[in-house]
Amino acid sequence: MYTFAVLTALVAAAVAGDNPLRADLVRVVFNNATFSTEINSVPPFSETANDRLGPFGGVTLTLGDDIDDVTAPFRCQILNPAGEIIRVNRGNNTNKSTFSKGNNWTMASGFLEEIATIVCPVAAPPGE
Repeated sequence: MYTFAVLTALVAAAVAGDNPLRADLVRVVFNNATFSTEINSVPPFSETANDRLGPFGGVTLTLGDDIDDVTAPFRCQILNPAGEIIRVNRGNNTNKSTFSKGNNWTMASGFLEEIATIVCPVAAPPGE
């Protein structure tokens, strides 16, 4: 079972994919049409992502080769400043409380104005 952990958000000029990802890192990128906020950390994480201002329309999770995604799916969760879960969509996966690696997930509510906390990894709720 995964332990809960919290990531620190770091503002980066490069969009995910422009720079290689170390095998032991997890990368979370919040994005919109003009800029992105990128997180690169080694599990386990123990910091918060306070006051990252958007608006952000999407989020992408990329895992380094050494991060186990086979035994149990590696998923993350976004919390707003009030501690509420931010829900995301991707294809037929709508209104989900966690997100996984792969293509961009969009914010279910449209745009996220502020990120308070990123939690990775989390166990996926039943049905996710």
